[in-house]
Amino acid sequence: MDRYLYNLMCLKNWCRFTKKEQNQILAYFGSIESINWRRLSQCGLPDNIIEEKSQKTKEICLREYYMLLEKLKMNGIQYIGKRSVLYPNNFHHIDCPPDIFFYKGNERLLENRPKVAIVGTRRPTAYGRKATVDIAKFLSKHGIVVVSGMALGIDAIAHRTALEANGLTMAVMASGVMNAYPKTNTSIFKGILDQNGLVVSEKPFDEAPKPYEFPLRNRLISGFSDAVVVVEASFASGTLTTAQHAINQGKPVFALPGPVFSETSKGTNQLIYDGAYPLICLEDLLAVSGVSPVKADAHKSIELEKFSENAQIIFRLIEEKKKQDYDAIESELNLEYSEILAAVNELVIEGLCRFESLTEIGLA
Repeated sequence: MDRYLYNLMCLKNWCRFTKKEQNQILAYFGSIESINWRRLSQCGLPDNIIEEKSQKTKEICLREYYMLLEKLKMNGIQYIGKRSVLYPNNFHHIDCPPDIFFYKGNERLLENRPKVAIVGTRRPTAYGRKATVDIAKFLSKHGIVVVSGMALGIDAIAHRTALEANGLTMAVMASGVMNAYPKTNTSIFKGILDQNGLVVSEKPFDEAPKPYEFPLRNRLISGFSDAVVVVEASFASGTLTTAQHAINQGKPVFALPGPVFSETSKGTNQLIYDGAYPLICLEDLLAVSGVSPVKADAHKSIELEKFSENAQIIFRLIEEKKKQDYDAIESELNLEYSEILAAVNELVIEGLCRFESLTEIGLA
C-alpha cells in the first residue's frame, strides 16, 4: 500500500476532515505518510469525530483506495506526491505546493527538460494570434516544451502550433486529466497525448473545474516552466496571476508589447512598465531565461530512418559542422554530384537542410 496516497485521500477526500482538523492531525504526526489512524485519538480531536472517522478508515476508505488504484490503472493515469523523486524541485518553493498531482502521457517531460509557458487572453487579436504562432514555433524548433493551460484563445493556439510543428507540449489543467476542458479543445487534448506530450492536473479523472481553481492552476503553469511569456492580457485578465506567480517564484516573465489603445495589450504593457522583459526578439527568450535549446536527439534519428542511406550519411556530415560544401561531401563519400544532389533534396524537402549557396548546404 502507498501510505502517502492512502493517508492523503483519507485526510482530504474520503473522511472529509475540515482544514482545521487536517492541520491538527498533521501537526501531531508531522507528515502525511506518518499518519497512524489507530492513534487518531491522540491528536486531541473530539471523541465523536474520532469515532466516526476511525470507522471510515477501517472500512470505507480501504475499499475506496483499491477502487482508486484500479481506476487509475484502467485509464493510464499516474500520480506524483511530494516524496516522489519525480516531484519537481521548484514546487517546494511555490505558493501552496500540491500534495499530489496526476498526469497522463510522457512523464519524461517532468524531468529537467527546458519548458516555457505561453499564456494570454481567451479573446486574442490577429496580432496576438500571429505572435503566439511565431513564439510556439520558435520554441518547438529549439526543442523546448511549450507549457500552457489549454484554455481558449492564446493557450489553445500555443498547444496547437507546437503540435503542428512536431514539438512537445504540456497542458496544465484546472479540470481532471481525463477531461478535455473546454470541449472545443478535444482535438488538442487528443493530439497532446498522441504526440508524446503531457497532461497534468491536481484532479485525477474527469472532474469539471470550479472557477476558483483556474488561478490555483496558474501557479503550476509557472512552477513547471523556466520562463513565462504573456502574449495579450487586459488589466483584469486572470492570465496576470500566472505572471505574478512566476515573479514570486523568481522566474523570468516576458510580455509582448502592444498598441497603447488596445484593451488586450493593457495588461502586457503594464507588466513591462513594472519590470517584465519586453518580448521584442525571440532569441531573448533563450538568452534571458537561461533556457538552452535541446540538441538533436532520438526523435531526429527516428525521422532519418525514412531517408535513403546517402541522405542519412550526408545529414550527419552536415550536422557535425552545421555547413558542408559539395566538394567536401564528394571527397568524403566518393559519390557523384547527381547522387549528392538527390540525397540533399530529400533533406531539403523535409526541412532538415537548406541551400546556403550554389556550393554549400547547411542545417535548417
